[in-house]
Amino acid sequence: MAKSKRHTHKYHKVLMGYISVWTCALPNCLHYMPKHMEQMVSGKATYCWGCDTEMILTPQNMSDDKPLCVDCKKRQSNLIQSIQEDTLDVDTTTIEEILREKGL
Repeated sequence: MAKSKRHTHKYHKVLMGYISVWTCALPNCLHYMPKHMEQMVSGKATYCWGCDTEMILTPQNMSDDKPLCVDCKKRQSNLIQSIQEDTLDVDTTTIEEILREKGL
């Protein structure tokens, strides 16, 4: 029997049949965690899908299909908030004028 190489997995969720499972995305690794053992993934080391640094999986970052470290998650949240704020800054009078011109 061949001895497996020990490495840190880069976990992500994939659809296998009709269920999603945690599996390693590294090219030479076939490791995956069966659905009934999914709770064992929490607390394991993995690589962040944003910056590729090693991190520990927690129930919070496991809510994403591709887990992010705390810093990347914070950057993502700030970016989303910035986009939402920019969207809210649209001049409503301009929109009203365009709608009036179109007869709406």
